[in-house]
Amino acid sequence: MKKLVLFILLMVGFIGCDKMDDPITPPQNSEGIYSADFESIWKNFDENYVFFDYKKIDWTAMHNTYSTQVAKITNYDDFISSVKNMLAPLKDVHVWIKKSNGQFVQPFFPSYTVNWNKAVWQNYISKYRWHQQSSSWGWFKQDSIGYIAISSWNKDEVLLHDFDAAMDSMKNCKGIIFDIRMNGGGYGPLAGSIGGRFITNTFNCGYIQIRNGEKHSDFTPMVQIEYPSRGDWQFTKPIILLTGRGCFSTSEIFAAGMAKLQNCITIGDTTGGGLSNSRQFSLSNGTIYSISDQLIYDTDTTIIESKGVPPKVIVNWNLNNVNNGIDPVFDYALNLLKNK
Repeated sequence: MKKLVLFILLMVGFIGCDKMDDPITPPQNSEGIYSADFESIWKNFDENYVFFDYKKIDWTAMHNTYSTQVAKITNYDDFISSVKNMLAPLKDVHVWIKKSNGQFVQPFFPSYTVNWNKAVWQNYISKYRWHQQSSSWGWFKQDSIGYIAISSWNKDEVLLHDFDAAMDSMKNCKGIIFDIRMNGGGYGPLAGSIGGRFITNTFNCGYIQIRNGEKHSDFTPMVQIEYPSRGDWQFTKPIILLTGRGCFSTSEIFAAGMAKLQNCITIGDTTGGGLSNSRQFSLSNGTIYSISDQLIYDTDTTIIESKGVPPKVIVNWNLNNVNNGIDPVFDYALNLLKNK
């Protein structure tokens, strides 16, 4: 299978597209003024969205229902509301609308219990010599145990030379805890480059297909997502990766790759199950909307969307933990490494 170069285009920074449909909006204050915009949105989803078959969505039926509604709409907010309602059954966190006034509308977002609490976590790390490298990440080392937390795969804030310097400080640790429970995604190649510090050959993350035809089943051949090992040395001692329902997108493909390393154990909870690429389209009135146009699989060729990546060890989390200032996932990982 050909090696991935396509992945540079992946992972969920919002990637703009060249194809922009700009329908002419008829004069205001009359019925049907948003019908052309509606047809443009529906058609772009029909030709580009990847999960219709996977999620068993009857897109033609959606058109029949909502085109009738939109034909009677005479104001912008009602139009956006109808589009939002049409898109909500897709249950896709990478599908969103940005209104002409800049307001974001999210048709769907899962109501999971996230196994991370900022206040509790900050209290925990205050007990250690914490190095806050940027707003997106930090680390500490204590008693031969290293800890890294990355809250966003932000390539402008998580700089590889800074990460490598932190790794050099943890080179002699007997194990590292890597926490991405709070990480909702970001720049895929950054995560791949960081994963390359933990393997001596190739960091395999999964597979990708891209929608490439009018049929809902038209996709490019499956291509492997992989990165070479990176750095002067690689950390091959025990790694514990903390995951949970707050992990989306790039964090999920990172978790899928790390889970296959023999020296890594994943603990916490299943990831959020929202993984694709957001391709942007626009309307002439300034509205921007996104469409998921890539199928991403884990290393076992299972689609991650809606399912997530399960951990090897589930650690229960509830509000009693938060109220008592306890982070059972952190505690489990720390005790696991102390006993190695």
